[in-house]
Amino acid sequence: MHKHKKYVRELRKALGFQATWFPDGEVRLGDIGVFRDGQFERKASLEEWGVGWQPRVRPGASPLYEHRSEGAVDVSSAATAAGGAPAVTAGGGIDVRFTRADAVLFRAVDCWSEEIENIGEIETEMKALHREKKWPARHAVVTEVVHAGWTTVLISDSRTDSARLRTTADATALGWDALTARGRLEWTGGSGVSTRILSQGELTPLYRARGVLRRPFGGPSVRFMDEPGPGPAQAPQPGDAYVGEVDSEMFALDDEHDAADELDVHGDAGGFGASHA
Repeated sequence: MHKHKKYVRELRKALGFQATWFPDGEVRLGDIGVFRDGQFERKASLEEWGVGWQPRVRPGASPLYEHRSEGAVDVSSAATAAGGAPAVTAGGGIDVRFTRADAVLFRAVDCWSEEIENIGEIETEMKALHREKKWPARHAVVTEVVHAGWTTVLISDSRTDSARLRTTADATALGWDALTARGRLEWTGGSGVSTRILSQGELTPLYRARGVLRRPFGGPSVRFMDEPGPGPAQAPQPGDAYVGEVDSEMFALDDEHDAADELDVHGDAGGFGASHA
């Protein structure tokens, strides 16, 4: 498996979001696209398809997302603070050592999330287009985006990789906090680390997307996401379409899919402006 696919899978499992690849790439709320080779490939947007939608700041969203591959990333420094955390002062250094290939260190701070407020209307339109065979195959809509004030990402090439970093801004940074030192983290040495995003500002490193899925015949009962309340009358029948969260593995559009299966979002797909009468 390619390095970037491992990174995306690991962060999805740890944080519950799809990870943007490359980490400094931009994903926007309302983007429509496909997952190809583990990456989101933008094709259009809700605006371009003529659908009205409203963004809102997601209440209760975390301001901090962090992850390091279990047992494979060690962060240390020459000085040690109380409790054993590595202490990093302005002009000081921090060492990161990896003990396996493709190990990940990820930290995003000063985060806020936005999501589509009228998601029920969007899902209803997606299902209607799907029934009319106007919704492009395996196309997804970005429905939530995490905006990070500062993001650091390191990914190793081998089990002997290392990085020495220096912060020149925040004299109070301790341990993990030094890895997102308000845009003033510098690479001063190391070897083999193939991916280096060092305290970069204003990124969209995480997001969620939804697509049209079909319940397998004989599979468990699934209800349309925008239809409230329990009850067998509202549960879709085997083979019915519903809208759910998708990711780059379960919803991949790879080479084995015929090109005809990927409809033109500006032409054959009809767009959200199409009539459903």
